[in-house]
Amino acid sequence: MQADLYEFKIKGFLMFFIAFLVTSLVFIIVGSSTSLGSTQTDTVGDDVQQTYTFVKKWGSFGTGDGQFNLPVSVIIDSKGNLIVNDRGHNHVQKFDTDGKFLLRFGSTGTGDGQFSEVEHMATDKFDNIYVNDPQSGDTGSGNPRVEKFDTNGKFITKWGSFGTGDGQFKDPEHLTVDSEGNVYVTDKANNNIQVFKPVNNTSTKNINDND
Repeated sequence: MQADLYEFKIKGFLMFFIAFLVTSLVFIIVGSSTSLGSTQTDTVGDDVQQTYTFVKKWGSFGTGDGQFNLPVSVIIDSKGNLIVNDRGHNHVQKFDTDGKFLLRFGSTGTGDGQFSEVEHMATDKFDNIYVNDPQSGDTGSGNPRVEKFDTNGKFITKWGSFGTGDGQFKDPEHLTVDSEGNVYVTDKANNNIQVFKPVNNTSTKNINDND
């Protein structure tokens, strides 16, 4: 009788111990899952906030160096210089990173190196400057084109005419140049993008670039 009672107590203790272990294990698993879920929820969507503070400005209305009348586009060359075109004056100005005037080129007209209703610009890896010149308005020829200049503003070449065919434009606006010197031009009137590649790659490098 005592042996049976002892065996019953042992079995009861074992069952209690097993139940305790199972309960504890479930608690640990659930607790860990909850903890991991909370950590993930706290970190997801935790964006880094950026703010900007004013640094400097330059320029004013006028016709002198460093003055503007409807500046349209600004780009940065490989040396950190800022290049700004001015539709009101139909010329391009270049400044260093501190805003110091360096040079300007262009004027109103239809000849090489002249502009009418000048649009956006781009640079290539040699710091040549490309300008979209719609040649619209009262001073324009009506033959839109892209003009290319070296880093000092010396005219190199041009291409384009009015129309819908290959190499023609109606209203060229934006352009960009890839690492191979290919030029991409958007035409908002023809609703297309045209790509042009340099025929003679040796002419892409500036003859005045001694770096």
